Amino acid sequence: MKRAIVLWIVLSGLILGIIHLNTKAKQIDEYVPPVALQQADPLAGLNEEFEANSSFESNLPLVVITLDEPIKKYKEYDRDRNEIVLDDEPFTVAHMDIIDGANHRNAPQDTPTVSYPIRI
Repeated sequence: MKRAIVLWIVLSGLILGIIHLNTKAKQIDEYVPPVALQQADPLAGLNEEFEANSSFESNLPLVVITLDEPIKKYKEYDRDRNEIVLDDEPFTVAHMDIIDGANHRNAPQDTPTVSYPIRI
């Protein structure tokens, strides 16, 4: 009886191990490498200013920040008073879009998943 139980435990462990290895092999076969690894040149989607051009694509979510107004110069040095003068409202209004498509191929021209007004 003891031998039968031990044999059953060993065989069960062996079978579960084979099933687990087979599942891992299927996951490896389904692996899709990131977009950057699929491109010959990882900088192909960027222009000279390192801004995304129309061919830019990523498997990571994109965060796009658009300024609604120029960045404020909220402090400056006043030589006459010999002090730093601060503006009352130091924040700049902006808009943040997060692009994360269901297919994990994200480009700046895609429709944002989430949009927020923000202050910088």
